Parts: sequence; structure tokens; C-alpha cells
Amino acid sequence: RGGKLTHVVSKNPEDISSWVVLENISPFGTYPQFVQMDDGAIYLFYRHGAHRSDWVYQKSPDDGRTFRPPVSILKHKPQKAKPGVHDSWYAWFAKGQGDTITASYVYHPCAENPNHTNQRSNMYYMKMNVRDGSWENITGEKLTVSVTKEYADKKTLVLDSGDLRFNHGTCRVDPKGHPHLLFSYDGSVRHVRWTGSSWTNASSILPEGGGDGDLIVESPLKVRAILTSRDGEKSEVGFWTTVDGGKTWAKELPILSTSTGSYDIGALLENYTDDGMIIISEARKADYLYRRMMLVGTNGAVKRAEADASYIQEQLKMLRDSGVEPESKESKAAKRAIKKNKKK
Repeated sequence: RGGKLTHVVSKNPEDISSWVVLENISPFGTYPQFVQMDDGAIYLFYRHGAHRSDWVYQKSPDDGRTFRPPVSILKHKPQKAKPGVHDSWYAWFAKGQGDTITASYVYHPCAENPNHTNQRSNMYYMKMNVRDGSWENITGEKLTVSVTKEYADKKTLVLDSGDLRFNHGTCRVDPKGHPHLLFSYDGSVRHVRWTGSSWTNASSILPEGGGDGDLIVESPLKVRAILTSRDGEKSEVGFWTTVDGGKTWAKELPILSTSTGSYDIGALLENYTDDGMIIISEARKADYLYRRMMLVGTNGAVKRAEADASYIQEQLKMLRDSGVEPESKESKAAKRAIKKNKKK
């Protein structure tokens, strides 16, 4: 909100009709992620500022009403050889097995403008033991935080991507507590898992040009990936399954398909059901202003009465009826006016 990291909660449990802002977290933060443990404690992970900032977490023991001071876990700093380039990170946090939280992250060499790029490199993994706040790598070795680039290369490296662009996805654990990582590397969506003694080779789920998604880990060998992908001119959402630990993947029939736009996908919802698993947004070529947002499960999108979701469509129709094209500057100004009127 206005560039400020803002924490809001619903006024009533399970009711999203009204909200209240709680001024109890730092306004300087990006990529916030909540993880709630079995005892109810909430951990808020975020990058404490822009690119050149540490990743930190804050713990709330009282349903997010108060948070303890930030604890740094991933360290940003200028490189000794190139002070104009800072070591930076992108990270994903999720509940692991028992009282643990997993952290998978990639490295970003953040250069000063005009030499700044979107380069990301390598995959790293570690986990937090919430009982005492300690961190350990995949072999159980205790780690010292906050983690620097040099320390991460020695202690938490999963895969060295070299000069190829690498982007993190999600991390899920199997019944043995072993992590499975989903990520984008060398133009395709890939999977790697810990066998108990070593990391597997990174297997390609989707061919070049694949999308993004999340993992449903049923056992060390059986995993389903729900992903966006392309099949010729069509954009799709569907499942890919492995029963041999990621060596081979089989595509299932898509649950969504369109030739008039593209899909973006989030991560699996907390406590999801087969009917409602993940949020999908559809960007249509003809609609610049708005995206269709859908709750999707194994049987496709959850449906509801058109009247319940008609407000945006009515506004879009009003713009078109007035002769304003969705891609024009005038439409952007009209959109701002619509938002202003809605607030009133």
C-alpha cells in the first residue's frame, strides 16, 4: 500500500467482508510470507527492504497481534572484488515436517544501474527448528545465521547453475521429511529431491517454455505437480505425475485451457481441498485492464453465480460502451476513476 508493507486482518474469523490494519510490522519489506505452525505461532518472513536488504523473520505468538523483533537469516553485502555488486537473495519458506520450516533460495548479484540485470543463480536449501530457533542444512549440520554467499556455497548449495538463469519455486516435504524442490532452470520447470543421502539430478517436468506451479508430495516416489504450460497456441493448467521419484513425468488431461490468453499460477492454498486447491489468474489478449481470478481444483474452476462476480465485467462493458479502448491511456484514467468512485 503506497510502497509500505502493510498487515491487515479480517475483523471477524473466516469473514473477508471487512478488514482492519494492524501497525505492528516494519513498513520496509517485500515478498512477505506467513507460515503458521501447529501450536498456532505465526512466522512472518520477508526481505527487509529492496534488493540490497537482508531476509528476516518475525515471530508472533498471539495470532499476529504482536511480533517479536526481526531476526536476519540471509545476509546481503557488497562483494569484495566488485563493491558495486551486492549479494542478494530470493527465497521461499514453507512448513516442513513437525516443528520445522524449510527455506529454499536463489542468489541474485545486484549491480548498480545501468548494469543491473534480473540474473538469478544456484539453488540453496536449509531448515529452521522452531523450538529453539536454530537452522541446519540438509545433512543436519547446525548453521550460523545470517548466511552469507560464501557460507551458503559451502553449507547449503543444492545445485550450481553456472551462467544459466535460475529461478526458485516451491519446496514441499514427503512423509519422511525429505524436501522436494520445484524450480525453473535452463528454460524448463524442474524437480529435485533429497533421497536421505544425496540430491537427485534435476529432472525436467516440462519442456522448454514451461511455466510455474507447486508440488503435491504423496510419497518419496509419487509426486504431482500442478503447473501452467503451453501446448502449441494453447495455455493450460494441469497435473504432471511421477511415480519413480522424478525420473519420468506423465502429463494428465488439462483442467483449464485457453487460446485467447495465458495463465499465471500461485502456490497451493493452506488446508486446500480437491475442489479448491490454487488461485489462477487469466490474462486475456482482449482485456488489458482486468484478469479473471479463479479458484481451481481437480475438476477445474469453482463456479458461482455470474451476478456475484459481475462488478468488474460491468465496469469493463461501461468503458467499451463509452468508446474507450482497454489498451489506451484513457482507459487507465477511467480505471482510476472507477476505483475512486468505488471507495466512496
